[in-house]
Amino acid sequence: MYPVSQKLQSGTGGGPPRRSLRHAGNAGGGPGRPSRLGGAAHLRYPGFGAVFFSGCPLRCVFCQNSVISQEGFGRAVTVERLRAIFEELIAQGAHNINLVTPTHFAHAILSALEKPLPVPVVWNTGGYESMETLRILEGKVQVYLPDLKYLDPERARRYSAAPDYPAAAAAAVKEMVRQTG
Repeated sequence: MYPVSQKLQSGTGGGPPRRSLRHAGNAGGGPGRPSRLGGAAHLRYPGFGAVFFSGCPLRCVFCQNSVISQEGFGRAVTVERLRAIFEELIAQGAHNINLVTPTHFAHAILSALEKPLPVPVVWNTGGYESMETLRILEGKVQVYLPDLKYLDPERARRYSAAPDYPAAAAAAVKEMVRQTG
């Protein structure tokens, strides 16, 4: 995987941003086969175009993407380049744009989505979202994919340094359902 990063000021999220944005994309093709897209490499999978953003408002001890989410792996891109990556993924057969751990760059992503895409946008998140972030996404995101991690505040504190996670995630999921059903 060859992630691309976007060094922008962190936006809003459920908790404090902890790293700068990094991302890598996936689009139609065979599992695990990298494909070069205008200087940014993307893994290819049938039907979806995933874009991984570096940094995360959580610090989960079990993170499967810790190189991207916690170690700042990737390359810097502008908002314009991010939009171009979305369009390249769609041109290669992506049926949606799956934004993975995008919360802390919501404002930059919204700029890249100013003109609607011809495919659904998926907000693939750890569920630690603020109402402010979710409300600015309304109408731009067609599918929310929260990864609900904890219902117990002590476990949320112990494993992700976020004791308010259960309450924040519960409110976020309710707002996601209100927006998209």
